[in-house]
Amino acid sequence: MATKQQGGMIDLLVQDYKGVKKLHVVLVPGANIIGGKNGAGKSSGVDAFANIFGGKKLTPSKPVREGAKGFRLQVVLEQQGITIARIGKIGENGKLRESLVITDAEGFQASSPQQLLDRLLGGHPITPEAFSELKAADQIGLLRQVTGLDFTQLDGEYQALYQKRHDIGIEMKNLQGQISKMPTVPEGTPNEPVSTSEITEQIKDGEANNRANADIRMAAAAKEREAEDAKATVGNLVEELKLARERRDLAIEEAKFARAAAGKLTDVDLDDLFQMRDDASEINQAVYVKQQRQAAEKALAKAQRAHKKAQDQMTAISEEKTATLSEAEMPVPGMSFDAEMVYLNGIPLEQCSQAERLTANVQMGLAAHAHSGAKLPPYILVREASLYDAEHLELLDEIARANGAYVLAERTMNTKEQAETEGAVVFLEDGIGLACGSDG
Repeated sequence: MATKQQGGMIDLLVQDYKGVKKLHVVLVPGANIIGGKNGAGKSSGVDAFANIFGGKKLTPSKPVREGAKGFRLQVVLEQQGITIARIGKIGENGKLRESLVITDAEGFQASSPQQLLDRLLGGHPITPEAFSELKAADQIGLLRQVTGLDFTQLDGEYQALYQKRHDIGIEMKNLQGQISKMPTVPEGTPNEPVSTSEITEQIKDGEANNRANADIRMAAAAKEREAEDAKATVGNLVEELKLARERRDLAIEEAKFARAAAGKLTDVDLDDLFQMRDDASEINQAVYVKQQRQAAEKALAKAQRAHKKAQDQMTAISEEKTATLSEAEMPVPGMSFDAEMVYLNGIPLEQCSQAERLTANVQMGLAAHAHSGAKLPPYILVREASLYDAEHLELLDEIARANGAYVLAERTMNTKEQAETEGAVVFLEDGIGLACGSDG
């Protein structure tokens, strides 16, 4: 492991707390590894450090080691020149009495120690919930807080456009379905319906004309019959011959004129008009279908334009956010986020390896601490350091040292020799902390 940054040491003492009988270790900025077998007291040591700063709410239900009458948790903060001691004693009634004492280098004792400690911590919890285990919305909220990026308005616009595009898409599918079910319009179908009322009026006029013509023809035929009757009676009616001849001549003349007039008449072809009226219904049905199809196609084209516009606007928002994110200084290299989730190197954080998520948790904890107003340096607890390989452990140490952070990490180890080889600061065995050789 790389040499730790020296200075600002923290002297930690844990006595008779949970599984620890005695643990005395000096912590420096960087990754301070507590090694030991399972059940040796590693977690108790980490819990003790958290309990010192976190207050009674972090005190477990049975904090005193089996057989002891109380516990003592103490840290001496070299740079700050203060000593913090949390002491628990079991009274005669069997109940635990717990006290917190904070003194400075001159022995001055704080009157309200927990309030002072809370102010020093700036509201930043000593055991923050792992970033990777937060809900996506909370992860995004914390990232916005530490980076100063607020996409609330853009996300709202994006969601509105997304819903608008979704609604338009449904409308487009409906319109396409309507068009697909419409019959094919015959070529040459006019855009407007044919007026059958006009044709009906023409038919009525033609029928009136033809009736008038028929009357004239009937009158002409009557005159011809009258002339024939007069001609037949000429021989028998001598005394009326002259009159009959006159009537005959007159009838012949009138018949001549009537025949000539009838010969000039032209009948209206009603068959064509009847056929036109019959055809008009079929044509108008096609016109109706054509108009409906044109309206649907027009609506579809409008919907397609609106859909494209919404998509273009969504793309513009995404590009704006991407550009903003690319320029933003993220607390974790390679981290980004959108309205839905957080990514690490383009992969959803929840799909990253445990080591990557743990490292991200540490970096986010440091970023949150930087924005908390805390007057104490950042303290980070890593309870699953056994999941780290050598490369990620080295990275953890570098990140902590670069930020002046004290990382207390528990890691499963079988022997003190292994603990020293892997750079642990202490090896716990049966509740006793065995100091390891310093690596720098």
